[in-house]
Amino acid sequence: MDRRSGGYAGKILDVTLDPFGVRVRPLDEGTACDYLGGRGLGARLLYDAVPPTADPLGPENVLILTTGPLTGTLFPTGDRIVATARSPLTGIYGAALAGGHFAPELKFAGFDAVLIRGAAREPSYLLIEDGQAELRPAGHLWGKLTDATETALRREARSDKAAVMSIGPAGERLVRYACLIVDGRAAGRCGLGAVMGSKRLKAVVARGSGGVRLARPREFGTLCLELFRNFAASPGMQAFGRIGTLGTVDTVNAFGIFPTRNFRQGVFEGAGQMHGDHFRANYVVRDTACMACPVACTKVARVRTGEYAGAWSEGPEYETVYALGANCGNGDMGAVIRGDRLCDLLGLDTMSAGCSIAFAMECVERGLLSRADLGDLDLRFGNHRALLQALHLIATREGIGDLLAEGVKRMAERIGQGSEAFAIHVKGLELGGYDPRGLQGEGLSMATAERGGCHHFGGYMVMTETSGKVDNLATAGKGKLVRETRMRTVINDSITHCSFVARGPGMEETTLATALQYATGWAFSVDRLRRIAERIMNLERCFNARVGVRREHDTLPERLQREGLTAGPFQGSTVNLPPMLDEFYEAMGWDPATGIPTGATLSALGLNREAADLAGVKP
Repeated sequence: MDRRSGGYAGKILDVTLDPFGVRVRPLDEGTACDYLGGRGLGARLLYDAVPPTADPLGPENVLILTTGPLTGTLFPTGDRIVATARSPLTGIYGAALAGGHFAPELKFAGFDAVLIRGAAREPSYLLIEDGQAELRPAGHLWGKLTDATETALRREARSDKAAVMSIGPAGERLVRYACLIVDGRAAGRCGLGAVMGSKRLKAVVARGSGGVRLARPREFGTLCLELFRNFAASPGMQAFGRIGTLGTVDTVNAFGIFPTRNFRQGVFEGAGQMHGDHFRANYVVRDTACMACPVACTKVARVRTGEYAGAWSEGPEYETVYALGANCGNGDMGAVIRGDRLCDLLGLDTMSAGCSIAFAMECVERGLLSRADLGDLDLRFGNHRALLQALHLIATREGIGDLLAEGVKRMAERIGQGSEAFAIHVKGLELGGYDPRGLQGEGLSMATAERGGCHHFGGYMVMTETSGKVDNLATAGKGKLVRETRMRTVINDSITHCSFVARGPGMEETTLATALQYATGWAFSVDRLRRIAERIMNLERCFNARVGVRREHDTLPERLQREGLTAGPFQGSTVNLPPMLDEFYEAMGWDPATGIPTGATLSALGLNREAADLAGVKP
């Protein structure tokens, strides 16, 4: 990379675990220009490094960590780490993001990306420090919870500043939705903690004393200062900073799309105990923030009274309240806070864990799981004690936990007896916390998201469809709208810009283009950013097409397409997916019969090699 360029460290760390070897190679300037960083760079490296035959839990899978061109700067906020690999939960493209301080520390250590290949012979951890990498024994850490692991590794690194990405017992035992815990925050989705566990890698520690060079530091600093002032003066951002993501609860419950009891209902009678104002008044101890964040939406919460008095967590966020709360029929916020902390300590994705438990609860109710299957676990909707017991069993794969650890799709395949009809997942990934029967575009977004049933990677259509600016039940125009919304999400993820902060004042695409220009010294425009986003979306689709994803996989659970909502303003509504899917494929330039990008589309984006790869793939 040109030394005159800014924003990037300019180096990729390529690590093989056995025999241990390290190769430092330059980040190609053309690759940076075409994919930015974060999600885009991760997708590019994944496609190049992982063959379609690779076992997600085998040594051929590669765990990839990527930062972005604004990581480690004062831009609010460009500091998420993106982890990418082939998912052991879905078998397809997998990626997860987390805020905090790991990404800046990795950048300060001198790297834009890290590739971790193979598998260590014994439990180990990887220390990355100022341009160097060392593999150290971690047998003394194997089996430990993530908080104890972080404390021990900072002591060994002799630095409280050292950033730690670790797995808990769930990752060690290859729970398919085990997550990565990043300085107490979760890169939760797709089971990348199990990928790390399969490599016998307990943690990655990053520590750096460098900085980030900016091409035009004065202009960049002025822009950042202006944005911080905008946020400070914004009533909307002040409100978001006060109550965090739990402000969503009131909106989704009023819309009748708050998933309840395994998506059987969209209105939860216990929502009043979960919304942001109640949470702030009764549980919040303090606010915390990622580096360079003007909002501080994360809340440290403590339970003051009741059965779970003394329990605390850095959270829970909305998605955890949906998954461990309403979707399991659990209205006890003390139990949700305790469950959130347990998932962080054990290394579990709260969303997939909660949805797997909710599915099991419905199976119990229908008589599809017996007392012999459950042991002593009284797994019924609303039983918060059993819910917390189940989390322990999942992480250790004991008893019924071994089945729950496989995720909803595999659970339904094993249980059978018609349970597939109410198994709530897309492509094996459990859904985000919005019932798409009241949001047609959100249904399309989840059906077509490349990592599976995801509200984030599919594009935040929920924000648009609950705003009152579009008809949430209309299908016409939603294919084009999902494409547009996803493009902005891809841009955010590739510069590692927080999607919550991205809604703030002044955060238009023109601002992002200007910030990138000041940071890197390269010419950026909105049109160029959108073209980069198109390239990344198509590359992600190419990875999935290469491993067998087709139109028939871009679907939603049977319940959401055939069973109408039972309450709320959109009672009786289902998702009408086919016409939206046709429009989306047309907007994307994908073959309507297969869902595979056409050769013309790929060639126009400079993806000629990918076009050649897919030319030999069977429809």
